[in-house]
Amino acid sequence: MSSGKMSPRQKMINMMYLVLIALLALNVSKEILKAFHLMEVSFETAKDQTTIKNNDVMAKFAANMADPAKKAKTEKWDAKAKQATAISKKFVADIEAIKTKLITEAGGRKEHEASEDPKSLTELQQPDNMEKHANYFVVENNGANGLKMQKDINDTRIALIGLLNDPDVRDSKALTSRLDKQTPLRADNPTSGDHNTWVSANLEHSPLAGVITLLTKIQNDAKSLEAEVLNNLVLQIDAKATIFTDTDVKIIARSSNVMAGQYYEADIALMAYNKDAVNKIYVNGIPIDVVDGLGKYRQIASGTNNNTFEARIDVEGPDGIKQQTAKAEWSSFVPSGTISADAMNVLYIGLSNPMSISIPGVTPANTIVTPGPGVNLTKTGEGKYTATVSAVTGNKSFIRVSAKMPDGSTKQMAEQPYKIKPIPKPEALWGALASGTYPKQALCGQPKLFAGLGAGWAFDGVNFTVTRYEVVLASRKNGVKTLNVVGSAITPACSLINQANSGDIIVIQSIKASGPGGDRTLNPLTFTIN
Repeated sequence: MSSGKMSPRQKMINMMYLVLIALLALNVSKEILKAFHLMEVSFETAKDQTTIKNNDVMAKFAANMADPAKKAKTEKWDAKAKQATAISKKFVADIEAIKTKLITEAGGRKEHEASEDPKSLTELQQPDNMEKHANYFVVENNGANGLKMQKDINDTRIALIGLLNDPDVRDSKALTSRLDKQTPLRADNPTSGDHNTWVSANLEHSPLAGVITLLTKIQNDAKSLEAEVLNNLVLQIDAKATIFTDTDVKIIARSSNVMAGQYYEADIALMAYNKDAVNKIYVNGIPIDVVDGLGKYRQIASGTNNNTFEARIDVEGPDGIKQQTAKAEWSSFVPSGTISADAMNVLYIGLSNPMSISIPGVTPANTIVTPGPGVNLTKTGEGKYTATVSAVTGNKSFIRVSAKMPDGSTKQMAEQPYKIKPIPKPEALWGALASGTYPKQALCGQPKLFAGLGAGWAFDGVNFTVTRYEVVLASRKNGVKTLNVVGSAITPACSLINQANSGDIIVIQSIKASGPGGDRTLNPLTFTIN
């Protein structure tokens, strides 16, 4: 694709023209007028060379239109190319007519000398004339000619670039924006300086040689922009053809595991594919639909098994049709789901109940878990959750698991009911001793007061800690005495226990224990001293 940049030679010519315009402010000498003539010749030469190149591009369009195999994809761009040529041709011809008028009114051009090429462009008879063109562009019709010239320049730029503003032109917005910024074919009013209009700054105060050179430059700018447009249009002929020197087939499956009753779906395309490509695509030798350059393959899944297939793409390249192939496999499975409580098969109020929830063949990202009333789930890892529950009517709830299918739909896979239960009330133990008859030494020999859920509790990691209790001594001799103990240690209670005699009763009551769900009051323990 053409870069849209001016050649170094063209840049040099444009720069020299600007320098000459600046020198005019100092002195219109014969040397400067001569330099203008040389610049005019350079612009004419550049314009002629660009015209030859543009004709070559149009010849390419004509050749494609004459080829039955290429005519259909060329017609649209050929029509636009002819429009570009017509716009540029009319614009250049209109400016040429103005140049001829101004030159004729100022005495024409000098005769060729004997040593000169009779076809060469000679200098103007009155290169320093300041009136003829100023009168034409500024005075006649109240300056209408100058304003029309300015408008024609801008309209021509917009019309030429507008031919590329087409949805079928790749990156047309960026392309047209770049061309509009880079082309010198524009006539904008100055934003600073002594002149407030483009006409005044460029046509009114320059000598005839400078104005004719400027008009020739504008013609050349139009031909250059025409070349840019034609080059981009000719590229569109094969823009939809997939032409790669090295290609491979890519099979993009939505999922390699498919549930029975659902479809296996895959996109099949070249790794560097063109969505506008019209390649033929086959699966196991059977043609499939192609949408936006992608082959659409569907196969219904059944049972639990592995499936393989071969894809082939016929690639149209400059050397004919080239076939590319690739193989892929996928598996199907019967729908099933697993929901399990890691610790117990019930959910306990006040506990963080660990859960494992998954669906075989379905990724965690496509697994949807829905808790029932009173159940709150927090995800802790891939397929891992923590369930916290609250009391609900009937003390029952559920957890439902569904799978997100490739087409965006949701399919329920399993639902597990659960009983909602509170944590059982802990039991108090005086060290290793339950209620009964013991000597004082046995009671004081225990380490501390424990609170546990008993041997039948199988939920790991649930602990209670005694925070306070009250010791009551019922003595036949000394009456009733009490002692409050903070914590679970037994040693402080021994000061009262050691006062007991045989037959006296020790009661451990008001036992407070903290744990999951908050503080609990435990049942009392009763000991008889023997």
